[in-house]
Amino acid sequence: MAAEEPARGRRSPSRTALPALALFAILLAVEVAGILARNGGRFTYTLDDPYIHLAIAENLVHGHYGVNLGEPSSPASSALWPFLLVPFASLSLFELSPLLLNAVAAGAAILSARGLFEEVFSRDVVAGRPAAVALATVLFVPATNLVPLVLTGMEHVAQLALASAVVLGLAREARTGRLDGWLLPALVVGPLVRYELLAVTLPAALVLSLRGHARRAVPAASLAVAGIAAFSLWLVSMGLGPLPTSVLAKWRVAAGGARLSSLLDNVGRNLANRQGAVLAVAAAAFLAGALLARERPDRLLAAFGAMALGLQVAVGRFGWLERYEDWAVATAFLLVAALARRSLQSWLDGRGLASVAFAGLALVTAVSWPYLRLLGKAPLAANDVFLQQYQLHRIATEVVRGPVAVNDLGWVSFRNPEYVLDLLGLASREALESRKTEREPRWMDDLARRHGVRLAMLYPSFFPSVPRTWTPVGRLLLGRPKVGAADDTVVFLAVDPATAPGIAALLDGFARTLPPEARYEPLLRTAPPVRLPVPDPPP
Repeated sequence: MAAEEPARGRRSPSRTALPALALFAILLAVEVAGILARNGGRFTYTLDDPYIHLAIAENLVHGHYGVNLGEPSSPASSALWPFLLVPFASLSLFELSPLLLNAVAAGAAILSARGLFEEVFSRDVVAGRPAAVALATVLFVPATNLVPLVLTGMEHVAQLALASAVVLGLAREARTGRLDGWLLPALVVGPLVRYELLAVTLPAALVLSLRGHARRAVPAASLAVAGIAAFSLWLVSMGLGPLPTSVLAKWRVAAGGARLSSLLDNVGRNLANRQGAVLAVAAAAFLAGALLARERPDRLLAAFGAMALGLQVAVGRFGWLERYEDWAVATAFLLVAALARRSLQSWLDGRGLASVAFAGLALVTAVSWPYLRLLGKAPLAANDVFLQQYQLHRIATEVVRGPVAVNDLGWVSFRNPEYVLDLLGLASREALESRKTEREPRWMDDLARRHGVRLAMLYPSFFPSVPRTWTPVGRLLLGRPKVGAADDTVVFLAVDPATAPGIAALLDGFARTLPPEARYEPLLRTAPPVRLPVPDPPP
């Protein structure tokens, strides 16, 4: 690629991110438009989980942490994320606040990638090669699943942005010996956004210490650990466990008691995952670089990559709309560019932009093909949430208007003043422990009756065995193959058989208001419509 005059090279840093930012904005707009078209004008995220954070945030305004007022719970996967949503709680755009925060975080990630590629392609190059920087930054967007990740409404985009900032800071330190102002704060905040970023903070602090920055890196890592410890102590002070129940429910290593067998099982499952295998190969390559690189800064940078990616493969998760590993994929892409900078600069000499773009796109397709596929599936995944969880929210708030039991907590608990019993256990430690230890489903009936639940709305695949007294009254089915939903069927069960005919009649009436792609099938011959008694509002 031909060099440009120095004057243009000096102006390039302000321009090289614009193509990537424009691509991101266009793709996001197209995806949101697709979601709105699918959902008849209502926006939903591609997962039900962000509505858990929204439900917690709306209760934090009242000084309560949990999804049910008066009952502390810890169903959030992030210590910090629900608190970041609180300032939006009184605004009409509150429901969209995760989308807006994610868009900002995605922009920050793109700018970090641009900064790294400026380091790679500008070092020892007069003109700065702005075309190469711009192209690499553009490819970063599809390579890291950035647009579908924003649409999940979860904290994973902020996680990716923080990891990218750390890699940029480490790469700059390796070249200059100086620490950028954002690097240490990113190390501190990262684990509070997602626990997995301890796999970035601790290795980065070790590398910086070996580079002569121990007096600043060790306190930063200590603050990160102290922040997590303080959050755990706060949970314990409310009568909860030290780890959020969502972590205990979804993290296989913790669910297995952190035994060696559970760790090995987790590694085996991750290696069987396509992206897990890709990251395992990358971790091995970084390990080789840590042993063989000529320069000590490069060896330490490669060692950081080996540790961070190795920890993700060993104790992390993969899958479920490909959201768990994206920070590690971004880390790998940026580290490869930083460590192979001389080879990349040499390879670029004499090559045209078209051939470079083709090679880059081929690499992204090979490594990140699952993410490219998600671009086409994201509106369907959001439509799953609209056809299932949003309709369950309507049933809970418009039909039952009282306590319900569910296995998908988010939409049903958001903007719902009534009690929601989470039988999966994200918002109930008792339900989580009972689900894992009890052989008979009697515990479900005990919890439901204790909380005055009259209707349970459950995935049959999650609860193949239910209390014998619970009466199936109907089921809600997706009218097409599922994309993001865990099951395509939700079964409605009356907890008290005496109320089954009345509940069935109410659901039959509600079924007429369902969107066309959702299908309701009655399982009980209904009695004449009756109205369930509505409890008095709390004082």
